[in-house]
Amino acid sequence: MTQTEHSEILDSERLLREWRWLCPQPLTVIRSNAFGDLFLRDEDGKVHWLDIGSGVFTLIAESGHEFTELAETPDRRE
Repeated sequence: MTQTEHSEILDSERLLREWRWLCPQPLTVIRSNAFGDLFLRDEDGKVHWLDIGSGVFTLIAESGHEFTELAETPDRRE
């Protein structure tokens, strides 16, 4: 494991500490938004959205590539 990967895991764990009751599986934070919501990648490469305002954890893309494509559409950006 490289130093960057190690730091990424530590940051993800710190950010998810209070949310482990909702999303206990291994996850890596790949992005956040202005509201503090987190976009997370699981071990299978699927991308989830953790809506911290409502406490909802939702699968939003089957892959990082699909997530990137969705994020580039105007409707999804909002």
